[in-house]
Amino acid sequence: NNICVVGDDDQSIYGWRGADIRNILEFEKDFNDATVIKLEQNYRSTNYILKTANAVIKNNAGRKEKALWSEKGNGNKIRIEELSDGRSEAYFVASQIIEGYKNGASYNDYAVLYRTNSQSRVLEEMLLGSGVPYVVYGGQPFYGRKEIKDVVAYLRLLTNPEDEVALKRIINVPKRGLGDSALKELAELAIKHNDSVLGVILSLDNSEFSGRIRNKIQAFSVLLDDLLTNSILMNPVDFIDPLKRYLENPV
Repeated sequence: NNICVVGDDDQSIYGWRGADIRNILEFEKDFNDATVIKLEQNYRSTNYILKTANAVIKNNAGRKEKALWSEKGNGNKIRIEELSDGRSEAYFVASQIIEGYKNGASYNDYAVLYRTNSQSRVLEEMLLGSGVPYVVYGGQPFYGRKEIKDVVAYLRLLTNPEDEVALKRIINVPKRGLGDSALKELAELAIKHNDSVLGVILSLDNSEFSGRIRNKIQAFSVLLDDLLTNSILMNPVDFIDPLKRYLENPV
């Protein structure tokens, strides 16, 4: 009978691994002389938060009674806002942070919690648009993901043919065998013709390119020409979606 078990019947983080809550709820039936020690003191939250959590979780069936408490004081009361969609929610969050900052708070006083990483995009868009600095912890910022940077680089290049930083990022995305030597050759031709590198790719006759990159540049030129045409004819959403699919599965 020399066994110690620690668990929380109010959480279910290992259900996907086959954990069975009955191991906790029925432990005293299997070991009827067990000593139960409830770990009810919380060291992170204030009492208004814990009282709210207690009021919600007590409605669950099949749990052991407990009441979390804290020595951190009552703290601020919880405020609940019902909003119509994710964008309204993000706007509300950003506006609350901005209002607090104008009233003397620091941006460091705020933390935004969300349930899944996919929810970060609209929040990040709203914070960026509102000029609120932020850091994403425990995950990759939406606009820091490689696939997003690649799409944005394509858009930047199509908008500004002089953006050679964007060109260098996407000239080999997806892989098309255009490395540093190809970029050097393109840069030399751009200087020779007093043009941008993108202009060279789109306008020069194939005979001006060395044999090792001629076909690769031709395929890239056709792609960029199609993208430029579509960027004019299509709305942004309809344009970006096929571009994203192409980068994920080039044909």
